[in-house]
Amino acid sequence: MLSNMLPEKHKVFSVSRLNRTVKETLAGSFGRLWVEGEISNLSMPSSGHIYFSLKDEHAQVRCAMFRSKNRKLDFKLENGMKTMVHATLDLYTVRGEFQLIVETLELAGTGHLQQKFEILKKKLQAEGLFDQERKRPIPAFPQAVGVITSPGGAAVQDVCRVLKERFIPAGAIVYPCSVQGKDAPISICRALSVANARREADVLIIARGGGSFEDLDAFNQEPVVRTVAGSLIPTISGIGHEIDFTLIDFAADCRAPTPTAAAIKACPDKLKLNRELKDLQQKLSKQHQYRSEAYRGNLKMLKARLAAHHPEFKIKSLMQHFDEISERLSLALRNIQGRRQIKLVTLLRELELHTPLKTIREQSMQIIGLRAQLLTVMQARITQRIHLAAQHKARLHNLNPLAVLKRGFSLTTNQNGKIIRSASQVHHDEKIKIRVEKGAISAVVKKRREL
Repeated sequence: MLSNMLPEKHKVFSVSRLNRTVKETLAGSFGRLWVEGEISNLSMPSSGHIYFSLKDEHAQVRCAMFRSKNRKLDFKLENGMKTMVHATLDLYTVRGEFQLIVETLELAGTGHLQQKFEILKKKLQAEGLFDQERKRPIPAFPQAVGVITSPGGAAVQDVCRVLKERFIPAGAIVYPCSVQGKDAPISICRALSVANARREADVLIIARGGGSFEDLDAFNQEPVVRTVAGSLIPTISGIGHEIDFTLIDFAADCRAPTPTAAAIKACPDKLKLNRELKDLQQKLSKQHQYRSEAYRGNLKMLKARLAAHHPEFKIKSLMQHFDEISERLSLALRNIQGRRQIKLVTLLRELELHTPLKTIREQSMQIIGLRAQLLTVMQARITQRIHLAAQHKARLHNLNPLAVLKRGFSLTTNQNGKIIRSASQVHHDEKIKIRVEKGAISAVVKKRREL
């Protein structure tokens, strides 16, 4: 293509024109393309643009991702990351360097999923969704165990087999869902919602067999994790193998390394329970035998004591003692009644001799006399006080300094309200106030004369 653009055999290009021509040729020959490689020579200047090299085992190419494009990145770029870029070919004409202008950038392989996993994990952990305090205990003896899994997978068979072997009453209720693929998150959430709405199970197992990190991605989706955390029924996660971890492992009330282990955590072992029951029965039998022997010994001792202290003898003795006390009580009551009757007669006679009616009449007359005397004394005192108050009022009126104002005198004060008694107390042009009977006069001293 470049030879077609050179009609003359010896046509000479300037460096700038050559670079521009190559740049146009690259832009016209290739559209946008995906390129995969490892990031190196990463540079992120203050301009906001990102520059790096994309390399593989044998070659590398310079890349530029401008600020308007890299704002969409939801993870931090680092050297060594394996990525895929969607870019256009370009030539940086200033230095003649071949480069890629990156439009979008994604992590390649499992790196992208792992990055999303860590970001979502930190977010939900900050919200307290994984806190140990909010996790509930798994019921010790569930009557029914719900299993959220694919009905055709090996996980449901393992779980049901273990439940049947370990604990007969714990029946399994399977809530079918898809555990892999783009529709799996919605399917898992729907199965959990159905299980919570029906409330048939005492505990829920979310199970799936092993697989790659991509295969288990449905259990790392935010809606699934939040639905597991919000379940009203206690949950056990049993996803993949022991080395596999998903986000619902942190949100569930209990984490099991495999579906089989989840079934083991969901219900007790009937063989172990039988052994414990037999041990308890033996201990109870021994305890019962020990208690029975102890009670028999106590009963024998009580019978001996009862024979030595038969209540019939004590009852007869008490009855005799009761008769004696009754007789003595009757005699005492009769004596007390006689003495009280004699005393009552004596008091009645004294009352007749010293009736209070006479005393009451005499004291009533004294009260009437004293009341008349009191009224006379009070009237005299009041008259005396009124006369004395009138005298004091007249004296206060005569001593009132303002009373002289009615006779034509005046009262002169300075600005501070102090009474002026001598011409020496004022100065030239000093303001003074003259108080007369009806009002006040403000004046200025123009002349003073001392007498």
